[in-house]
Amino acid sequence: MGISSPVLENVLFCHQEDSTWPLQEGAILKKKFDDIFESTRYSKALDAILKSKKEFNARAKDLKAEVAELGAQNQSANDMRDRLESCREREAICSRDLDGISSNIEDSERNVRLYLKISLVVLWINMFESMLITIGSCILIGRL
Repeated sequence: MGISSPVLENVLFCHQEDSTWPLQEGAILKKKFDDIFESTRYSKALDAILKSKKEFNARAKDLKAEVAELGAQNQSANDMRDRLESCREREAICSRDLDGISSNIEDSERNVRLYLKISLVVLWINMFESMLITIGSCILIGRL
């Protein structure tokens, strides 16, 4: 029929002598109502729901902490990426500066070699001039 047996026993097919059960002592009355309304089943279900809720809340709390930690790690990784990019940019600038300095050094080395050659030529010219003066002096002295 779809009707629970406590309803059948305590309400529908209740013997006349037991019909005063609603006026009985509190504990007995509670037991009968629990049987009729199947409140223990609902109590167990409610307990299970509350237990599940506590477990879900605990898991949610753990996940929130994990998300916060992962967010901090993500921020740290982003900061490191930014620093890496900054270092790469500085490296590129330094590399261009180094290329310019290397070019300046090569130019300076070329100028120094040229200066040394010119200095050597000037030294030779001065030596020849000095020799010519000496020879000229000797010729003049020898003539006089």
